[in-house]
Amino acid sequence: MLEDVFSVPADGAISEKYIIFDTKRHAPNFLTPEEMELLDDCYDVTMRCAGRENTILKPHPRSTEESRCDIRVYKNGGLPMEVLYASMAGLEKRVLVAYVSSAVFTPKILFDAESYVVCLHRIVRNKIVSGNFESIYEKFRNTYRHPERVSAPESLEELEKILRKFREAENE
Repeated sequence: MLEDVFSVPADGAISEKYIIFDTKRHAPNFLTPEEMELLDDCYDVTMRCAGRENTILKPHPRSTEESRCDIRVYKNGGLPMEVLYASMAGLEKRVLVAYVSSAVFTPKILFDAESYVVCLHRIVRNKIVSGNFESIYEKFRNTYRHPERVSAPESLEELEKILRKFREAENE
């Protein structure tokens, strides 16, 4: 029914376990070119750890820019994740990766599903965004029955370690 109401195409479901939520690029006073490059490095680390076939990048719904990394991009990027989550099986086995995005909180808020979550705001330290997001991140993490499923690495090396830990946990 949601597919009909929101015109989700038949091939609109996301089957990949690792979903990277891209940020709106080149917004005024948002991320510098260096910060965007670091964000793309985070995406590349995620794809290498998860495997290209298990990873998809979901563009920001209002974004017209493209990521510079080599990750498959979800074709129906304008669809809100709330609609896609409602028809997505296995939310608790998904790994959601984002710089700062409400999309990583949505499965918990709407369905009480505790997906694995990686927030990148501590790696890409933007003065405006990162400080404001930290308190939201901590509040969100504290809502989880298993808070170890929610991480905010401080380096690319730590990101890789966390993603490998999540991959091992999902294979148990």
